[in-house]
Amino acid sequence: MPLERHKPPPRERTFAELFPWRNIRRALMLVLLIVAIVVIKRSTSSLLARVGEMWGPSSRPPPSSAGPSSPRGAGVDRQIRLGPGLTPRPSPTDLR
Repeated sequence: MPLERHKPPPRERTFAELFPWRNIRRALMLVLLIVAIVVIKRSTSSLLARVGEMWGPSSRPPPSSAGPSSPRGAGVDRQIRLGPGLTPRPSPTDLR
């Protein structure tokens, strides 16, 4: 039987050796990236708003070129006038 060599006991590792530094670095980089995005967004908000107005849908209604002839433009009340046989019969509760 061969003689077994005596192995020294494993050395105890310190807290700094056991701590997951790689995960802390990743989390710190993620936080810094989020902060950088927020800072860039705030500093360029006016530029982004102008770009959004240029490329996005218009929030203003299109200008009407009809002018006063439009039904709502000049306050003209337009009604559809039907012939005498095509008008609906007024109901008894209709007080017009």
